[in-house]
Amino acid sequence: MCDSSYGPLCNAIARRVFNDKAKKEFALEISQMKEWIDGLDDEDKEEASAELKALEKERKAPGFKPWYFKGKICDENLKNPDFTLSRVWKEYKEYISGAPSLPLRGPAKWDISKWTAAERRPFEFSAMDDDAMDDEDD
Repeated sequence: MCDSSYGPLCNAIARRVFNDKAKKEFALEISQMKEWIDGLDDEDKEEASAELKALEKERKAPGFKPWYFKGKICDENLKNPDFTLSRVWKEYKEYISGAPSLPLRGPAKWDISKWTAAERRPFEFSAMDDDAMDDEDD
């Protein structure tokens, strides 16, 4: 959807990576969304439930195509100076230098209040290194 030179490359990579996404993974995502919806207030719960039902209906419709099957693709191995690994890696490392190096995913339960203390520990502020916390204060 975005107007960029790397859109076709993103589509090609996503097709390769997500093409075999299991129905079990989609079911897990739906169950996590349902848990999240259960924690909302009544007004938001009604709206989110309707959106979730629409998503489920859309996914089950014949001919459904995820975003990465729409639009053009290009050869992933195409040599393009804009995509050189060394330049992109340097920019990426600079971009994430201030980010905490904590886990990005927790247990398969959306509701944090249902996590055990051991499951929550890596995500607590006290588990962050002091440098990352100092950077946020600046």
